[in-house]
Amino acid sequence: NMRPPEDVATKALAKLAYDRGRKRIAILSSQQPAESTQGQVFEDEFKRLGGIVTIRIEPLPTQIDIRTEVLKVVTTKPDAIFLTNYNQIETGLRELNRLNYKGLRLTISLDNLRIQNSKGLMEGIIVGKAAEPIEEFQKKFRERYNEKPGLSAEGGYDAIMSLVQAIKESGNLDIKKIRDNLQFGKYHGAIGDFTFSEHREVFGAPVIYVVKDGLLKELP
Repeated sequence: NMRPPEDVATKALAKLAYDRGRKRIAILSSQQPAESTQGQVFEDEFKRLGGIVTIRIEPLPTQIDIRTEVLKVVTTKPDAIFLTNYNQIETGLRELNRLNYKGLRLTISLDNLRIQNSKGLMEGIIVGKAAEPIEEFQKKFRERYNEKPGLSAEGGYDAIMSLVQAIKESGNLDIKKIRDNLQFGKYHGAIGDFTFSEHREVFGAPVIYVVKDGLLKELP
């Protein structure tokens, strides 16, 4: 998997909220394992920075009506809310609007199609996610295949090219040398600059966006 782990974007959002003076945050997650994990990552990072988590709620991911859960969140009077209940996010945002909640809203990994299908519901939400493919890669991909690169295009390209670089740096096909060079190398590819962590996960700086006029716009 050549996509950076979501933990990196989640921690970046926690720091952004704290740096912007939001010291009390609520977390609306779910019991779906990946969503619950990101809720915990955010809570741990925000508390480490010195913030207060007013409440963390995790309904079942199949639950349709989450009005009670959202009301409990708003009742704690948070400065911001981190939503990691991906499958329920539209429902959560709709209820936050009904309750006239005016605080900051944050989430991870939304794409423009999901945002456009929400018909304005996600306007103003702050989104942390892995960087989009760099413009040079997108341009060359369109020129060659006459279409936009899909979700796996940049990952496949970077996987092959990072391996090629590691082999070149090794000077031979010694597996240990290639593995070590791969793990400790620095790369510039379709997702920009990246390295591999000690756990052999891709590490690239996340990008923070805000939804404006129905599209993701990089936050200044």
